[in-house]
Amino acid sequence: MTSISFDTMIAENFSPFEIVEMDVKGKLFTIINSKIHQKGWSQKEAALALEITQPRISNLKNLHHDKFSIEALMKLADKLGCEIEVSTKSGLTIAISE
Repeated sequence: MTSISFDTMIAENFSPFEIVEMDVKGKLFTIINSKIHQKGWSQKEAALALEITQPRISNLKNLHHDKFSIEALMKLADKLGCEIEVSTKSGLTIAISE
């Protein structure tokens, strides 16, 4: 029986840029959705507070990664009071804190 690791499968099917993009977007989606939930906002309330449409909030809640750029997600995280640090000292490092 032949087995393949998840990491090997990812490395064989995605470029290093795509892997970083998926990781960063995943972290941003998690933090943004967590903040919206912590505030107890409905989709309509979140849309008003973040100055986007309710369908965009729905896309966030349903994890539609393809509908958002990293830049758009970073702007939403910033509006929610998150701190984002980007460093290229030893490769690309992005730290997002609530």
